[in-house]
Amino acid sequence: MRHHRLIGLALLGAAPLVFPAIAHGAPERAEPFDDARLEIEVNATDGDAGFQIFADAEEWNRFEIFRPDGGRIVNFRTDGNLVDFGLSELFSESSEPPFTELPFAEFKKLFPAGNYRFEGETIDGRKLTSGVRFSHQVLDAPQFVQPEDGGTLPTDHAVIQWAPVRRAVDYEVIVTREDEERVLDVTLSPDRTTLTVPPEFLDPGAGYGIEVHAAAPSGNRIFTEVHVTAT
Repeated sequence: MRHHRLIGLALLGAAPLVFPAIAHGAPERAEPFDDARLEIEVNATDGDAGFQIFADAEEWNRFEIFRPDGGRIVNFRTDGNLVDFGLSELFSESSEPPFTELPFAEFKKLFPAGNYRFEGETIDGRKLTSGVRFSHQVLDAPQFVQPEDGGTLPTDHAVIQWAPVRRAVDYEVIVTREDEERVLDVTLSPDRTTLTVPPEFLDPGAGYGIEVHAAAPSGNRIFTEVHVTAT
């Protein structure tokens, strides 16, 4: 409920009644989001990029993002039953047109580097705000040593190996069966450039996609993908 300060005179018959002013303290300081990130993910194999949004706070019903120039690019508000119930985690990614349609240089103009602002409000009226630094820094794409695209992956010795990527802070390896019934997702320290897939994860004759992601200090990621058949 919104409260209005009452000040001045009210007339009841001929006798004036004076309502004292209600003192207002300093406005409450906004709380930061529990998670607030903007990142780029580049698919070096397909040649495209996505703009990714990560946000988390308890029981919010309003969420906005503002560019460095002050322009708003996200305006999310709950409605109906969710107004008083609220949301928490949020992840979203932009569309990913190929670089032949939207070159990476044009992508970066759409989403300029700089300081973005996340704003929100919880169901009980608490303000949320976080400054988010967004960078265009992207590393070189990981290069597979083995297996090769279109090749095989022996179930009894399924070793994935890639060349080190300069300045990578971690690697994420994702192995997905083509029917997506099984997914193996492992994050490794930057000194690790191999991963052995457990034999029980692989089915001979089944196809798998393997992605190796390299994360930059900015959080932006770039990945390369190959497709293989387990033998």
